Amino acid sequence: MRTAALALLTLLLWSCQPDKPEPAPAQDALQRLTGGSSRTWRLQTLAIAGTTEPLPACRSDDRWTFRSDFSLTFQNPTTCTTDEPTPTTNGSFRFTNDNRFLTLSLGPTTEVREIIQLSNNLLVWSYINDESKTTEETWIP
Repeated sequence: MRTAALALLTLLLWSCQPDKPEPAPAQDALQRLTGGSSRTWRLQTLAIAGTTEPLPACRSDDRWTFRSDFSLTFQNPTTCTTDEPTPTTNGSFRFTNDNRFLTLSLGPTTEVREIIQLSNNLLVWSYINDESKTTEETWIP
């Protein structure tokens, strides 16, 4: 009887765990994103509506550089469309909602990304693209 009660209690506690990990404290998130001063991330994988897509040539050279002073540089040498930012655009970023979201400000444009995973060697974020589809991107340093 005691074993059954213990098993039931363990199951109840385990099932109450949140679906998403706890957000990292602000300094930890900033450290992971910037490496302490500056870190450049390159696109590794792209999934649209849950389906992994081959990287288009115009996306394979995209780079985000995040700095510890909350400035950023987006490098987009090969644009996919005429309305994309110029090859190099500077801006700023900030964490919001307990570091679960990253707000990217590039001139007059502001974009929001939900952080799925952030470590020293992996950044996964998602957003709704221009076709109203969930897009998930994986970036590596």
